[in-house]
Amino acid sequence: MSIGFERVELAGDKVRLRPIRAGDAGEVYRLVTDEAILSRLAWDGPAGEDGMAETYQRWQEDIVVIRSGE
Repeated sequence: MSIGFERVELAGDKVRLRPIRAGDAGEVYRLVTDEAILSRLAWDGPAGEDGMAETYQRWQEDIVVIRSGE
């Protein structure tokens, strides 16, 4: 039985990696709108925190559709 990546979490002394969640949008928005980060991305950044949350939600919905085979 495959559990999928939505339940995978990798944790170490300095970092914890897990799938994104819509609730992460606020913190991610603050990080990616920092010029030190944004200047290294091939992206203009999100339009706002709400836009980041909508994108994350859409990604989560897309994963469900892909898994269902639609």
